Amino acid sequence: MQEMKSMASANAVQNAAGMLPSTAAMAGESKRGRTARSRAMVYSVLAQALSSPSEALCLAAREGALSALLGVALDDAPPAHRRMIEAGLLESFTAISDDESFPGTILAEYTRLFSSNLHCMQYEADYLGRNAENSVHVIAAIASMYSTFGVRLADTVGERPDHIAVELDFMNFLAAKEAYASDRNQVANAGLCRRAQVYFLSKHLARWGSMFAGNLAQATTEPFYRSICELLDRFLAAETRYFKIEISPVVSQEANASEKCGCNHCSEANPEQPKELVQLTGLIQEMMSRSD
Repeated sequence: MQEMKSMASANAVQNAAGMLPSTAAMAGESKRGRTARSRAMVYSVLAQALSSPSEALCLAAREGALSALLGVALDDAPPAHRRMIEAGLLESFTAISDDESFPGTILAEYTRLFSSNLHCMQYEADYLGRNAENSVHVIAAIASMYSTFGVRLADTVGERPDHIAVELDFMNFLAAKEAYASDRNQVANAGLCRRAQVYFLSKHLARWGSMFAGNLAQATTEPFYRSICELLDRFLAAETRYFKIEISPVVSQEANASEKCGCNHCSEANPEQPKELVQLTGLIQEMMSRSD
């Protein structure tokens, strides 16, 4: 079983620190593979940026490698992504991090935002759970999705499965698997990875990621995090357009004063729940058939 380490070491950012990414195509790399890999790179950067700041992240930002990496990724990204993410946004990552106090500044801001008085909620269940019982189901559904694809959180992560950085890292994982399968002409496996991305975005990350970005933008004045907010919001919007996903509206807590309990009677009044279970079951069955 593979580990996701978004809250630990930042592999993609570490590779970028101190050097410019190569634009040369890998041997046997396909066009679909390059597109999926470019999306995976952006997801990875976002996951690292919304984790506790690492030395590698700070070094990459200060030396311009973070901005360069995002620029290279977008060169191979779908047209919708290039339209949504302007060059000025990428340049902002270079302009805001050219002083020695940058690491200490973003660490202090991260602590203020997420570790002290929690100025910005960073868990899916806080946005979509609506009550304690439903939050448990949200977290369990996400953990089940991870398990379906044979991944688990690294022991050093110390976070819930529904943390924003963990979900972004899972999308990085799925997009990277799609790239791997596409480069080897494994059409069925690549298609499975794409369907998994559509499922996870439509049921989870894309439903609350932009709300998180908006809340974070209101909670911080730190330029680095404000640029990350804008990148996350624009990237998720591009992803939903790319996959032609229609996001179902999030029902407010006020509208759910009388929350459904999850029994058969309530499930009939809430068709989204059984539909989601059926979709996930289908992915699990397909994964099992691929491993035979």
